[in-house]
Amino acid sequence: AGNLCRCTGYAGIRRAVGELVATLEELGPPGKARVDRLIALGVLPAYFGAVPAKLSASAPETALRRDDRVVVGGGTDLLVASADKLRDRPLRFLGREERLRGVVREGDAISIGAATTAAELMESPVIEEHLPDLRRALELFASPLVRNRATVGGNLVNASPIGDLSIALLALGSKVTLEKDESRRVVALEDLYLGYKSLALAPEEIVARVDIPLPVPGAHFRFEKVSRRRLLDIAGVNCAIAISAEHGVVGAARLSAGGVAPVPLLLSKSSRWLAGRPITEETVRGAIAQARAEIAPIGDVRGSAAYKALLLERLVWGHFAALYPDAIRALYGVAP
Repeated sequence: AGNLCRCTGYAGIRRAVGELVATLEELGPPGKARVDRLIALGVLPAYFGAVPAKLSASAPETALRRDDRVVVGGGTDLLVASADKLRDRPLRFLGREERLRGVVREGDAISIGAATTAAELMESPVIEEHLPDLRRALELFASPLVRNRATVGGNLVNASPIGDLSIALLALGSKVTLEKDESRRVVALEDLYLGYKSLALAPEEIVARVDIPLPVPGAHFRFEKVSRRRLLDIAGVNCAIAISAEHGVVGAARLSAGGVAPVPLLLSKSSRWLAGRPITEETVRGAIAQARAEIAPIGDVRGSAAYKALLLERLVWGHFAALYPDAIRALYGVAP
C-alpha cells in the first residue's frame, strides 16, 4: 500500500535501515538526545530538531480533553501531533473498553462502537452483508498499518474536511451517540461539525457509537477520492453517494463531499433536489449546479479552488455513470 517507495531499491533500503538500527544502542534511549545525536551524525536533517516544537504549536487544543485523562482512540493522529504534550498525561484508551467496540445489527440499523478500528469495520460480516461497498471504499483509507489502529470515532472527531470515513458515513445517513458519564444524546453526523475542526461536543463528552440505517432494497452506495496516489494518500477531493431509485426515478439520495468546505460536507440541497427526479443526464447536471452553490473550496497544496470544484463535478457525474450506465454516459473529456 505504498509504505516504501515504488522503485526497485527495497534491498538497499533494508540494508540501510539495518545498519542504522544496529547503531541505535550506542545513541541512548529514544528522545531528544538521540535525535540531536542523529542530527550531529548527519543521519537526520537539522530541521528535525525543530519538529516537536512545530507540532506542539500546531496541535489543536480541542484535542486535549478537560477530563484528567486524555481520550485516545487509535492515536494515529493525536499521538503524532501532540506526543510531547501527552507524554506525561494520563490517557484513556477507548479501545480497551469493550462496550465501545464491535459492529452489530440492531433492528433497522448497523451499530458501530466508536473504538472499532477501520480494519475491524472492513472485516465485519455485518458490513459485508449489508454494506459491501463501504468495505471496498475502506480499501482506499490510509494503509493496513494505520487501519489496524485508527478508529471510527477518532476519524470523525478529527474533523478533517477530507476525512474518508466521515464522508462515507455522512452519505449513509449516520447518527452518532454522544456520551458523558451516564447521559447520552444522539445527533445526526452532519450536525456534529460546527466549523473547521470545531465539534458540537460538550466538555468531557465522547462519541460512543455510530449508527447507520440499513439500506433499503435497491439502494446503492459509492465512494471515490482523487489523490496523487491511489493508496496511502490524503484526498484532494472525495465524494460519496447513497441513493435509491425505482423505475428510473430517484427515491432518496444523500451526497457528501470533502475538500470543498471547512468541514466534511453533506450536500443537503443537492440531495433534496435529486429526490423524485428521473435519472437522466439533465438531472445530474442540475445536481451538479446545486452542488456548486453549496461548496466553498480553497486553494492549497492539493489544488486550486477551481480545480477542486471541477473534481467534485466529475465525481458526482462519475457516481451516476457507474451506478446507472444505461441512463448516464461516462465522460471522457466532455463537460457535463
